[in-house]
Amino acid sequence: MFQNIKYKKIHALLTIVQIFLIVAISGWYYFSERKMGVLRHILFRNVYKFPKYFTDINIKILLGVMAVFILIQLVLIIQSKKFILTFIINLVLILISGYIILNYNVEKILIYYYIVIFCGLFNLTRFLQFLTLKFK
Repeated sequence: MFQNIKYKKIHALLTIVQIFLIVAISGWYYFSERKMGVLRHILFRNVYKFPKYFTDINIKILLGVMAVFILIQLVLIIQSKKFILTFIINLVLILISGYIILNYNVEKILIYYYIVIFCGLFNLTRFLQFLTLKFK
């Protein structure tokens, strides 16, 4: 399993970061439904902070960056003809992230902006993890 990984420590660290991100977004969702203090914090961020940063243009730029991640991975896959399953998993995750980001908003999901942040960071760590593999 680890013979195909060039930078094992970085790969393991990125795996831990991904697990932390999943636990964090699950916690945000759970506590946004059950704790009033977290709900107030989220509502404050949704009204005053996040709309300044997460404009339509910035969200489209984020999706464009994710598309560039896939293109870079595709080029590496074509050159090496290895890790096709990992590429497909990353492609599916980016497509799911894009679907969620484009089809939902704050009215449908209270923690929408946190989900956008999560999708961006999670796909960034998946991309960096992909780059730690041995292609030659």
